[in-house]
Amino acid sequence: MAAFPRPGDFGIIYAASGDVPLPTYVDVKGVTQSYIAIDTSTYTEMTTVQTAGVDTSKPYAGYSGGLTLSCEFGFAAATEYKIKLQCKRVEETLWRDLQIALQADPGTIAAAQTVTGSAETKAIVFQTASVFTVQQIRIVAYASAGAADDAGDFILVRGQVI
Repeated sequence: MAAFPRPGDFGIIYAASGDVPLPTYVDVKGVTQSYIAIDTSTYTEMTTVQTAGVDTSKPYAGYSGGLTLSCEFGFAAATEYKIKLQCKRVEETLWRDLQIALQADPGTIAAAQTVTGSAETKAIVFQTASVFTVQQIRIVAYASAGAADDAGDFILVRGQVI
C-alpha cells in the first residue's frame, strides 16, 4: 500500500537538473512529472503536468503555520545557485518575493538566497520567518555561476507547512 502524504506536505515543488534526458519524479498526487532544465541566466519557475486543474509546483499554502523548504543542491559544473520563494493571493496575478530564513549557522534572512558548492551535494533547510504563510507559493531558481549542464547539477525542493 502506498504511503499517504502527511497533512501540509506538498512533496516536491521544484525539481531542476542539468541531466539529459531530464529525470522524472512522482508528485504528491502520484503523477509522474519531469524535472525542468536548470536555467543559467534568470530565475525560472517550475510547471508540472496538471491533474484536476492543480499544478503541484505551485501549492496553496494559506495556513497559520510556518513553511519549511527542504532543499538539495547538486554541484558538478554549477558552483552557485540562487533561489527565491514567491507568493500571491488567489485573486492576484503578480508573484511577490517572500523572505526565507536559512536554517544553518550563520543563518540569513533574505528574499534571494545564494547557495555555493563544488563537486558535492548540499542539504539545506529554509523556513518562512513568520508563522503565517500566504495562499499560493512557488519557487524560482537558477544557476548563477558555472555551466549547470552535468547530471550532478540539480535543485530539488520539497515543501511542508506545519
